[in-house]
Amino acid sequence: LYQETYKKMIKQSIIAPRWIDYGLSSPLMFLVVSVLWSAPPDLRDIVFGFGLQFLVILGGYGSEVANAFKRKFDRWFLFAGAGLAYLATWVYLFVVFGHAEASAGDPVCGGTNATSLYAESDQDTPSFVYAILFSIFIVFSCFAFVHWAKLWKGDPDDFNSNLYYEMWYSVLSFTSKI
Repeated sequence: LYQETYKKMIKQSIIAPRWIDYGLSSPLMFLVVSVLWSAPPDLRDIVFGFGLQFLVILGGYGSEVANAFKRKFDRWFLFAGAGLAYLATWVYLFVVFGHAEASAGDPVCGGTNATSLYAESDQDTPSFVYAILFSIFIVFSCFAFVHWAKLWKGDPDDFNSNLYYEMWYSVLSFTSKI
């Protein structure tokens, strides 16, 4: 029963369970990344990060639905909106990382009575931190490239075409969660 339902969704080119998974897991993964640079996190940061990444996923889902219904303008409009929200999320993460890297442990809220959490240090951020950050950025960006390829070159009426892109989404989902 589940296999037939999944096969039917692939045939229709709209995989709602994948988007539900992404709608929850992707914003949570972004929150984990953002908390790495600023702990304890600010409630605004939590809401902003989760909400913006959820909108990215919602825009991706909308563009997949528009593509299945052959609404060319709508699919690209939604894809572009999701792309802008995606870029805003990453700009935010890189800015927070830059502030965390430049900080000597001073609280973000500052103030005249704020004291440094750590003594001044000449230590640089370890290379593996950069590797992790850029690896996450690259893997997450691959989702956008696969989705762009599906919208541009994929055929929503061809089962094999839809299966091909679904395979790539599965590989990226597994890789990003590692």
